[in-house]
Amino acid sequence: MSRPRQDPTDATPTPYKGKDGLWHVYVPMGWHPDGRPDRKHLRRKTRKEVVQAQRRLEEQRDRGEYIHSGKDTTLGWWVTHWLDELLPLAGRKAKTIDGYRSTLRVHVLPHLAGVKLSSLSAEVIRGRLAAMKHAGASAHTVNATHRFLRSCLSTAVESGRLAVNPAKQVKVEQPQEIEVEPLTVEEATRILEVVAEQRNGARWSVALALGLRQGEALGLTWIDVDLEAETLVVRRSLRRETGRHGCDSNAAGEPMCGYKQGGRCPERTQGGLVARITKTGKSRTIPLPPGLAPLLRAHKAAQSAERLRAGFLWQDDDWMFATEFGAPIDPRRDWGEWKKVLGRAGVRDARVHDARHTAATLLLAAGVDTRTLMDLLGWTEHRTAQRYAHVIDPMRREAMARMGAVLFGQAE
Repeated sequence: MSRPRQDPTDATPTPYKGKDGLWHVYVPMGWHPDGRPDRKHLRRKTRKEVVQAQRRLEEQRDRGEYIHSGKDTTLGWWVTHWLDELLPLAGRKAKTIDGYRSTLRVHVLPHLAGVKLSSLSAEVIRGRLAAMKHAGASAHTVNATHRFLRSCLSTAVESGRLAVNPAKQVKVEQPQEIEVEPLTVEEATRILEVVAEQRNGARWSVALALGLRQGEALGLTWIDVDLEAETLVVRRSLRRETGRHGCDSNAAGEPMCGYKQGGRCPERTQGGLVARITKTGKSRTIPLPPGLAPLLRAHKAAQSAERLRAGFLWQDDDWMFATEFGAPIDPRRDWGEWKKVLGRAGVRDARVHDARHTAATLLLAAGVDTRTLMDLLGWTEHRTAQRYAHVIDPMRREAMARMGAVLFGQAE
């Protein structure tokens, strides 16, 4: 009967002085993933120094914080692996991954790509974030970089490549909440007057009345709307995604096609206009407010006339808002149309998303409760609705002033 294999960590290594004049010790750290004993070689100038280093390493081993050399990759390799392999496998949306990729590629990888995961300390991360702030990066950018890096390293801990997440030991300034800037009722009315006779003008009526996200509005098809029952179902979101290189890489790891951006690669994969499920991952049904259904009927009739004029050039994919040839509308083109509408209406500059803010504000001002508002707009967090409290506060004050006049005969 063979003896059971002894745990290497039970052995007590003895430092020795080598022919090179340095003190050496081989510290047993356990087993390699392939079953071989794992020993860490330390060398120092004096016996005292090598013993101190040995004790620190043994303490790290006993706390379970030692990472075998085979798993100790660089931060650059791990970030790329996390973005390209692990996040898509976990079902993270391509748009979200592209945001992570852009932030980490600009602010982290040029400075820390070659750092080993085991050498990545809280101090190193804190120094990088401090350098970003000193260079003029906003609190939002610094906070986002820290958040993405923390998430990336948490996955490294779960995968056994890191013992602890050093990013969790770093505190950063919390950015101020971006203030909601909805359009006024007068501004919204001027916009609706301008788009009344405009091609695809119903696109902006839907934006201001229903508060759909840009991708949700562009992703609507005619099968999603019931003009008789006057209801609309939000099922998908149309967005432009970044392409990936489909070509091979050269010895330096650069794409063979010669283009830096994957979207320009002749053999690119993914990318382009893509219809995905909604942000919340589920559909929602919205009743159409009075007056919107007739606008959509007129828009459908106008689109049918365009289809006849285009003939065989028409791409019959049933998009509610389409180009002159039935193709889906690119979000960038949609943004440009919005800016033209604002100019013709004489309205201040605003984002496309501000139309959604406007719808939310008007619904709150009309007395719609928060639970119903969250359902109509597809919000999942109650704090999102709370961001609008200061916007409707003057309306609340006006209501209380009327109450005072009725009950107490007091007017402002």
